[in-house]
Amino acid sequence: MNQVLRPALALLIGSSAGAALSAIHAPVPWLIGPLLAVALCNIAGAGLETPRWMRSMGQWLIGVALGLHFTPTMVVQIAAMVPYMVLAGFMAIAFGTVGGWAVSRFSKVDRATAHFATAMGGAPEMAVAAERTGANIDQVVTAHMLRVILTVVIVPAAVQYGARLTPHTQALANNWLLSTDLVLIALVSLGCAAVAKLFNFPNSYALVPLFLTATVTACGVVDSGALPRWVSIGAQILVAVSLAVRFTPSSFGASRRLLGPVIVYSLSSIVFAAVFGFILAYTTGLALPAGVLSLAPGGMADMGVAAESLGLMVPVVTGFHVIRVALVVLLTLPLFKWVQARRPGSQDKP
Repeated sequence: MNQVLRPALALLIGSSAGAALSAIHAPVPWLIGPLLAVALCNIAGAGLETPRWMRSMGQWLIGVALGLHFTPTMVVQIAAMVPYMVLAGFMAIAFGTVGGWAVSRFSKVDRATAHFATAMGGAPEMAVAAERTGANIDQVVTAHMLRVILTVVIVPAAVQYGARLTPHTQALANNWLLSTDLVLIALVSLGCAAVAKLFNFPNSYALVPLFLTATVTACGVVDSGALPRWVSIGAQILVAVSLAVRFTPSSFGASRRLLGPVIVYSLSSIVFAAVFGFILAYTTGLALPAGVLSLAPGGMADMGVAAESLGLMVPVVTGFHVIRVALVVLLTLPLFKWVQARRPGSQDKP
């Protein structure tokens, strides 16, 4: 019975919090509301849980929603931005590597744990890489969740209020029905994501639907546009609640030494994103809010939803995050091994 009641209660709490923030026109309310409310309840000992498939379904729908913004015109703009996207990815790797050294020094945790805790990739992929090096997986996952929640809470609000933007509610379709073509594409992308997951494709339930939907949209197979509002809201709640339930008293207790340095690192990475987002906007002509969201140390789905909500360049913001995550996933483990091989004494001390 708890397997049904706990997820249902988590969704009820998250939906209520999202509705409350939406009523006061807060930034990305259906992400921030469930994320904060459920996380705080769980830290207080509520013991809320969700099944793994719930987050996958949310990521799938968000991937489809973001892919629908990839019109032929936007694809041309993205192509011109690819060199900047790659450069931003390598900068994120460098910042994460330096941050790992600093976190290890000030928290006294082992170098492997700190390295993967500060790498700006997805938490599941970094946890797998961390396991191969003997790092503390729980601490790695907790650090990533903390960075993401700080980014989701701070960056969209700073962008909305700093640039005096209003929530772009018209970006979400108000119709209640999905077109036949869109349903077919969504279902095919879900099947492809499930197959990709069998082959350990990273973040398959977000990236595969994104790639497939973006391709057919750019080719004109389906009309560009948006999912119905209720679908987008439901997807955000699923992702936010699934992320929030990972915050438990035990996870914080096991990571106590890591929390302070990781919070400082996460806030520093947000400032880093703001500074270089300004430089990116000045250099490329990209709108400043879009530049900041493009370099923010959050997840692809989170920042993509924020860009959609604020009426910014969704494909460009998404492209920056996709390339960053891809580079981090591919290079973080080899980089750690290369650095360790050149350290005197070779053995890392906690």
